[in-house]
Amino acid sequence: MGLVTACLTTLSTLTGHHKRTVEEWFYGKPYHYSVEILLRCFHLVFTLQQYFNQ
Repeated sequence: MGLVTACLTTLSTLTGHHKRTVEEWFYGKPYHYSVEILLRCFHLVFTLQQYFNQ
């Protein structure tokens, strides 16, 4: 499994959105924009995870 596929699978699982929906967040965007969205998503997920585990 490639990095992009792994990221899409992880975000799909964590957000509850279908993989194709998550993929559309990045499709056709410049690379730096896609990486920024990906990092923000993971930051949000980990922040929420810490909040709910307290």
